[in-house]
Parts: sequence; structure tokens; C-alpha cells
Amino acid sequence: MVESGEIRYIPPNKCLTRQAELAGDKPDKMLKLDSAQNQLVVKDHPKDRETDVTSDLSLYQAMTRRALATDLVGFASYGTVMKFVNRLFNLLNQQPAAGFMKPSTSQLLRADRQCFMRLAEMVAPPFTVNAAGTLPVDLAFDQLHNDVTITYHMLPVPAPKKAEEVRHLKGMWQTRRWAPSPRTPTLNPAPKGKASSPTDVNLCLML
Repeated sequence: MVESGEIRYIPPNKCLTRQAELAGDKPDKMLKLDSAQNQLVVKDHPKDRETDVTSDLSLYQAMTRRALATDLVGFASYGTVMKFVNRLFNLLNQQPAAGFMKPSTSQLLRADRQCFMRLAEMVAPPFTVNAAGTLPVDLAFDQLHNDVTITYHMLPVPAPKKAEEVRHLKGMWQTRRWAPSPRTPTLNPAPKGKASSPTDVNLCLML
């Protein structure tokens, strides 16, 4: 990203451990044009490998490795990135209100993706240290802690209703639907040629 001047999202599941990289198969060779576009060179064909991020711990470790990588290439400092990562995990583990569930890791990954999209909107290349001695991406990361477009994805979701509660509500609805209303007057059938009113006054019908 530093060389291309373009901020791209790097999913945490792409941040492999060093052990996984060493244990993996050797990449295949491929022909590719060099930077001058005038001759063919043989390069390794990168394989699309992923690491497990299904648990909170494995996801946190993968995002930590990504933060280390951004620091090594001079894109963003490790401390600044991890401060934002910890902010997301604090929202993930925050106790929700009654009737709601904690955010899921899927929501955290959506918030993480939105973070890089906001960085691409806020920071223009080059991403190197500015005249003040700070990294532009670090300044942008500090502004994203309360960005509503990111924290929106970490909102608690309504908890699903239990089966017993659903059956209880369904039974109440059916009872109210079919029970006669107490406000509805019950009229006795009138004899032939007569009609009964709610005031029990017999009215003669004109034949």
C-alpha cells in the first residue's frame, strides 16, 4: 500500500502465522513481465491461503499480526492500530441491555472493513511521515474511534425470542382473535313477524 499509494483492505484471515507460512507448500512458478514491461521473468505464484479466525482469540491474534505488518512497512504505527483494535473488541464484549445480544465477530469484521474504507477516504498518498513527524494514517486512526459509520456495525442486536414465549404469544393472539367481544350485545331470535331490539321493545313489522 505504501508503494502503490492505494489503501486496500487486508482481511485478518489472510494474516498467516510464521509457522503456517513455513509449513505451507512452496509456491508455483509463473512467467511475468518485469517493471519495464520488456522481458519475461520467473516469479513465485502466490497461493491463496487463509488462517482460522472463528474464535475471538484467533481473530485478535490475526489483527495483531496485521498491525505489526503495517508498522514494519511504515504505513501506521503498531500502538495506534492496536488502540483501534482494542476499541472494537471492547464493543464486542460490552454487556448489552435486556432483550439484546452482544455483537458477533461477523459484525466486527464488517466494522473492520469499514475502517479501511474510511481511511481510503480520509488519507491521501503519500503515507510517509509528514513534516510534523507523524504518520497521516495514525492521525486518521485516532479519529475513527467514534466514527458512526464504524460503530454502527457494533450495535447490539435483538435477542431471538424463546420457543415457549413464542407459543405463549401465539396462544394469546388466537384467544383474542376468536373470543367474542364483551361489548357486542347478544340478540335473542325474534318470533316470526316480530323483531327484538337491545331494549327488548317488540316492534311490529308492516306486512
